[in-house]
Amino acid sequence: MPRSSAPCSFPCCPRTFYAHDLCKLHYTQRREGRPLSLPAGRVSQGVCSFSECSRAGYAHSLCKSHAAQARRGRPLTPLRPYVFTTTPRTR
Repeated sequence: MPRSSAPCSFPCCPRTFYAHDLCKLHYTQRREGRPLSLPAGRVSQGVCSFSECSRAGYAHSLCKSHAAQARRGRPLTPLRPYVFTTTPRTR
């Protein structure tokens, strides 16, 4: 459990301090003698790298929707806009 809200001292890590100026992930890596690294595809990397998308990056520099397209082996395509409907439903 974090004892402070101070950030982890590892570059680009958004997690909070756990022990020895590191978050729990990086502290465990250091304790086990592994090289310190960020988890692959879990930390936001700015915006989606698809040219027509401005959503937040999620995995491999793609947003969740484009990452799902890539994971399924589909070509990356523009996303359809989400449209709210305000008309009442009929039965």
